[in-house]
Formats: sequence, structure tokens, C-alpha cells
Amino acid sequence: MCEPGSKAIFNETSFLVRLYFDDAHSNLGQLFESLKPDLPLNLPDVFLAEDADPQIMYVYGCQKNGLSEWGETETELFQNVATQLKKYQDIGFVGASVIYQAVYDNLQSDSGDLAIDELKRAGIARQGAHVSQKIPGGDLFLLGCPPMNTLGEPYFQPIVRYLALCQSDSEATLNSYLANAAFFSRDVALIKAHQNVHNFRVRSSPSQDNLQNILDKIAREIQELFNKTDLLDDSAKAALNSLSGSLSCLLKFYIEVNSTATSMVGQKSNYQHSFDAEPVEVAEGQAWCFLRERMNTLNEELQIKISECQAVLEAAQQAVSMVQTRIDQADEALEREQEQRLRRRDELLAYLGVAIALPELINYDVVEKILTSWKIYLIPIGFFFVQLLVIIVLGLLIVTLIKRSSSRIQN
Repeated sequence: MCEPGSKAIFNETSFLVRLYFDDAHSNLGQLFESLKPDLPLNLPDVFLAEDADPQIMYVYGCQKNGLSEWGETETELFQNVATQLKKYQDIGFVGASVIYQAVYDNLQSDSGDLAIDELKRAGIARQGAHVSQKIPGGDLFLLGCPPMNTLGEPYFQPIVRYLALCQSDSEATLNSYLANAAFFSRDVALIKAHQNVHNFRVRSSPSQDNLQNILDKIAREIQELFNKTDLLDDSAKAALNSLSGSLSCLLKFYIEVNSTATSMVGQKSNYQHSFDAEPVEVAEGQAWCFLRERMNTLNEELQIKISECQAVLEAAQQAVSMVQTRIDQADEALEREQEQRLRRRDELLAYLGVAIALPELINYDVVEKILTSWKIYLIPIGFFFVQLLVIIVLGLLIVTLIKRSSSRIQN
């Protein structure tokens, strides 16, 4: 009720809720029928707009009592909706718009403050300042939108609440504005934007993917790889495999966040365009400016996280590239060392073969026969020294040829 002495005497108050559900579901009609018997008694009007996207269920009530008389109506309604939704889990609940409205014979300058105080005393509105502005037909107050600190929490509620005040002679104009598709379409866009950030926070929370832990783990694993002196041992390979797994998790998360950010861009665009047909003085009102800033804040949160993920992915890509270069260099060095070992082994085998073969080919009897055939006669030890000299000369010649051949292969 209005404060005693106020000249702003209301004619009636009303309560309107738009419940938004995603896409068409065959069970939405069943949900609608199941919900009707459980509605609060002061909300007799309910109907389903099945041709809308998202689909909208309207719940409405009107009474001659003051705003405070709505009391626990909203709480009771949403509890019943939550209970019924448990039976139809394939139905996606997007969120809701709630509009409290009061019609006065004579709207005063302090009527809004008195109405807000009444809602606060009834526990319907939160304590604190509420932004307001003029709209066609009356005044609009933003009672609340989902607080940023509730996003990602189990008690998050995707609900936007308003208070609309008007005089009897302008009620039709106000109702027309509130019923305009642009009004509830911007609510849907705003609610979906809150849902996007809520889902992102849930997805990146410690209980699920824990984005911050993934980013910290990647930073540690990159540093550990850079500190490795031997990148070819088993511990380095294990570290590289671990980094690969972490990057795979981050990449999957990054792709999903990008998809959410794309949806956010669409919601922001829809929200901005919902004001195209409105007069500047309405579109630039405090309530709409506040909600536009909220939309920007939600969008920026996702963009910042995307940029953070992208920066880590790029840094990791560079780090892995550098580590891979070091591994390739180590592989090449190891390969060269192995080739050198093989060449040295082959040389030693060749030398050994020469050392074994030459004394057999150039033995004492062969030397004696050749020299005797040339009419050269020596004492036995002379033939031995000639044999030794020939073996040494041929051995040195063969060794030189082997070394030259090995050098050409190495170069």
C-alpha cells in the first residue's frame, strides 16, 4: 500500500511473468497442463505462446490490493516451475521476466520511491538503489537482474525483474510498450548472455575442467621442458607427452568457449538492435544504459578468457616448436655420432682385414719366388725384410685409400 497521506492512490496492481523455454519440445504442452493446477491462487491467467522463439509461457494476475500483497507469489511460482521441470528434463528453461505494475489515479514524483520501499518491506525487491527511467506511458524501475557474483553458482537465477508505474489514462500505452516483442526479446538476449557466462564459469570451475589449473600446469610443463638438458631421455619424452595432453584439454576448452563467445556476440547484437525503433530519450534511459553495460561486461569476461587461452596456446606452440628444434638438433647430433662410430668401426675392421690378409697374400715363399725369378738372391733374413717392407708399403697405401674414402662419405 502507499504511505498514508500520499496523493498517489493506486487503482490496481498486477504481476506478470514471462517464462522462456528453448526450442520446441513435445512435452512443453504437458508441462503447461501440469503447472496450471499448482499456480498461486492470485495468478489465474496463464497461456502458452508456442509460436515464439524461445517459447513463452505467460502467467498473470491482477488485484486491487497494494504491491506488497504479492508477497511470496513469485517465490511460490518459481518453486512450482522448478518442481515440474524435474519431470520434464528434456525441456530447457532459459529464464524469466518479472514485471510488477501499479496503476494510479494521480502519479506523483515520489510514487516510485514509495513503491520501491513497499516492495523492499515485502521482501520482493533487494535493498539498495534501483535505476529508473521514463518509458511510453509511465515509469520503469529495474528491480534486479542476475548479480554477477551468482553466475557459476548453484543458486544462479536467470530472472530480470521490473516495476512499472502509470496513471489510469496512460495504462494502455504502458501495456503496449511492455507487451512489445522488442521488450521481451531484449530480456531473452540479456538472460541468454548471463546463461553463457554462467555456463562458462561452471565449465571452468575447479569441480570440472578447472581452467586456471590447466593454464598453470601448461606454464609449469613448458618451463620443465626448457630446463631439460637431455631432451632424448625418457623423462623428457614423458614431460612432452604430459604437455601434449594439457594442450589437448585447453584446445578443447578453447573451442567450446569460442562457440559460447559466438553466441554472446549474437545476443549482444540482438540486444543492441532491440532499441532501434525506440526514441533516443527512451533508449538512453538509465535502466537500459545499465543493462547495456551489463551486456558489455558479460561479453568482455568471455573475450578476456578467450584472449588468455589464445595467448597460452600461442606461447605453448612457440615453446613446443623451440623444444622440437632442440630435439631435432639432438637427434641429428646423435645420428652423426652414431655414423662416426660406425665409420670408425668399419675402418678398424678394414684395417684388421688388411693386417690379416696382407701377410697371407705376401708371404715369405711368394717374395722368395718373385725375387729369385728376377735373379735376386738374398739370404733368408733378406727375403723376410723385403716381405715386411712390401707388407708395410701396401698396408700404408690401403689405409690411406680407406681414410680418403671415409672422408668423402662423411662430407
